[in-house]
Amino acid sequence: MNYHFYIIFHKDVHEECYKNLDPKYLENCTFFGVNSTVQKRIPTRYQKKVMFERDLPYYNPLWQFADFCEDSTFLHVYKNERLHSYNYVGFFQYDMILQNSVFETIDEELKNGQTNIVFYYHKENSYRHLNQVIGLQGWQHIVNIYNELFETKHALYDVLLQDITMYHCFLLPREIFRKMMLFFEKAFPSMFEMLGCKTRHLPFHLERMHGVFLILQKAEGHIAKMVQMPGLIHSDTLKDGDFKERLLAKS
Repeated sequence: MNYHFYIIFHKDVHEECYKNLDPKYLENCTFFGVNSTVQKRIPTRYQKKVMFERDLPYYNPLWQFADFCEDSTFLHVYKNERLHSYNYVGFFQYDMILQNSVFETIDEELKNGQTNIVFYYHKENSYRHLNQVIGLQGWQHIVNIYNELFETKHALYDVLLQDITMYHCFLLPREIFRKMMLFFEKAFPSMFEMLGCKTRHLPFHLERMHGVFLILQKAEGHIAKMVQMPGLIHSDTLKDGDFKERLLAKS
């Protein structure tokens, strides 16, 4: 049962994120560089493990510059089929410190060949995160799109009773990832219009849209269980300064 993570970065690959990680686990990872306007800083020891989205056979530069953020990576992995040929495909952020227990947990869960587990980093209350900007009525519309696409009959109530995944960080079975991106492509135009065709709140809402999808897939039994990944630390002190400035400029 194989799996692979793409570690998303736009400027720095931080050595300190991997100093306590057994090097064998990085064999399951590729550093995925986005945003061609930003000069990259990559330690020599990791340079052979780096992939740039601009070098892919299918490349859309507009995604990164339309505030798709991490979803630029998701879309490029989805559109370049060889990148999601693994049994499981996953994503980390450049400002996350990885420890051995992350991979030990995954290996233990997958040792029997199970293909319907979702590994996640963090969850929070759905209602608090969905009752913003487009409001619950907007999210019911997103659920309706899901229902039409997958021929189901969910209500938003089914989502609000659950916790939602956060930080664009998870490891998904290949087929779940493909379905998630199919739903993304179907729902994104409506989401964009509900945001007034502006991108300020787009990353926040795309992250929640993935979470809604996973909740509904779990409710339907396509996901056997959700497993939290231990040994993963999100460090705000490692966030790139120019990224912070960009966020502040939009606030």
